[in-house]
Amino acid sequence: MNTNFINNNTSIGKTHISAGTVITGNIVSDDDITVKGKVEGNIVTSGDVIIDGHTQGDIKAKCLTVESGTIKGKMDIEDKLDIVNADKIEGDIFTNVITVKACSNFTSSIKTRNTNE
Repeated sequence: MNTNFINNNTSIGKTHISAGTVITGNIVSDDDITVKGKVEGNIVTSGDVIIDGHTQGDIKAKCLTVESGTIKGKMDIEDKLDIVNADKIEGDIFTNVITVKACSNFTSSIKTRNTNE
């Protein structure tokens, strides 16, 4: 599947990119997004993102959970980044809270927000 732009702003729910699916282009949504396939482009949502696949591009979301897979790109996470079991994380991270349980290759700089501001 090759698309330049997905806009899912009119629905309330979840966007699911299944294993075996490749999205080339940016995803903009108000919904939660789960990636089990591959996204080559930016992901921007006011909801949460779960990665269980591969992304190459920036991610901006309320919360990000990396269950497995790889991320290459800047991560701007409003609340919490939770890395459960990632193969590779590469890119600058900006978040309030980060937890790392397992990651075989972690190449990132981390900046946390001051919640008192």
